[in-house]
Amino acid sequence: MNNNTIIVHSNYYARLGLCILSEECQLSVWNAYSTFHELSAVKDIPHIDLLIIDSLPWTAENKDTIGILRKYSPTLKILVLGQQLPVALYPDLNFIDQLYQPANASLSVLKNIIASLVRARRSSDTVLPAYKAWQDRRASSLLSPMELFVFHSIISGKNACSIMSETGFDAKALSACKRRIMRKLNVTRMVDLLTLARGCGLL
Repeated sequence: MNNNTIIVHSNYYARLGLCILSEECQLSVWNAYSTFHELSAVKDIPHIDLLIIDSLPWTAENKDTIGILRKYSPTLKILVLGQQLPVALYPDLNFIDQLYQPANASLSVLKNIIASLVRARRSSDTVLPAYKAWQDRRASSLLSPMELFVFHSIISGKNACSIMSETGFDAKALSACKRRIMRKLNVTRMVDLLTLARGCGLL
């Protein structure tokens, strides 16, 4: 287990590529979506940097579990997304660092937290080739040569006019190509897979 650990209680952020990013940045991720109550019994987590709680039915057991995690990881940061946690009813929950409503407004904050962990772990000039290497492997295995070209053009910051000029696509053909890329990479929007990477300064 690496020194920097993120526990994710949200399939949403795992889907955004957090698990892949953490692997390349040597951050450890535990997806605790269905086993949150068991975390306190996990003995091979020596240190936790960040706990993300999303859509969690709040119980006294959850509170006790977080208390135990805090005991073993004094620097633990907890980010609560959405309105599931009745903070006003628990004034003693001083270990809850942030509560953001609605949940989607917290993404930029999450990116900043991840970025700080990445900077503490490895320099960006080391992370960048690793992330791009993963990006190349995954995209190359799923996309056609033209789709791969468009994909790399998009992530390198080229605008639509430039891409259409280089590919010969019109706007309709380019939009269709983007939709195929998103479907094959299993993202709702092209930007979703790259949002965390850009927030960490990797792209």
